[in-house]
Amino acid sequence: MSSSTYDIRLGPEAHSTDFWPANSPDLNSIKTVWNRMKDYIQRHHPNLGGGKQRSTDCLRNIVKESWDSVSPEDLVRLIESMPARYEAVIDADGGPTRYQGLKSFQAHVLIQRQDKTVGF
Repeated sequence: MSSSTYDIRLGPEAHSTDFWPANSPDLNSIKTVWNRMKDYIQRHHPNLGGGKQRSTDCLRNIVKESWDSVSPEDLVRLIESMPARYEAVIDADGGPTRYQGLKSFQAHVLIQRQDKTVGF
């Protein structure tokens, strides 16, 4: 919810909206990882949501498998990309950047694996 939405709903006297911390998906590293895991599960277990009951152990194993698909190198690249992500969000005045979502994550990983560059 934006600060202007907050003011409309509760009125300006209800709460000061002078400072609102960033809530950008570009700056939320774990969302990038969760999205990658979700994509992995959808790609490797396409029938998972088909209404069939699964055991807790089965689901736990699928989630672990998806977590294991994210390499330590992927996590390092993600962490190393944070300064560039901060700059991109600042340059975009909080708007969308090239770092949004899983597609950017995957594209950069594929490029890096092909030409051995570092970055995310």
